[in-house]
Amino acid sequence: MNRPLDIVLGSSESEHLTIRPHRREREVPDPDSGNWVVSTVNVRVGGFEGHVNGTLRAEDFVILRDELQQVHKTLSGEAVLETMEMWLQIRIKGNGKGQLDVNCEVRDRSDGNRLLFKLDLDQTRLPRIIGALDEVIAAFPIVP
Repeated sequence: MNRPLDIVLGSSESEHLTIRPHRREREVPDPDSGNWVVSTVNVRVGGFEGHVNGTLRAEDFVILRDELQQVHKTLSGEAVLETMEMWLQIRIKGNGKGQLDVNCEVRDRSDGNRLLFKLDLDQTRLPRIIGALDEVIAAFPIVP
């Protein structure tokens, strides 16, 4: 990969959550082990800024993309990313009028420290986010 495959919720210049997938944890043909993608989540909200490393499943990106496509079509409903290890949760809910509430929780791997925050987006951001997810899915296809 020549450039980072960033999925940016919000604005990279202001408040945001960015998921940056790096590589597969293991290059094996087994779906149980081969679909883990090592990723970094960067957050900048209010007075907080930081990052957390973890793994996501290749399936997580597909589910989020598919649910966001539906939210984009109807401007309502919800798209959810919940990691298997519960270190990252994102809920994007459309209000039916083009506004999106993004509720996030990021946890570190220590004693249960967590950051809860909200981002406000509108539907004009969805094509860029869906396009970024398409790129990630192409780079890290699901191992059947």
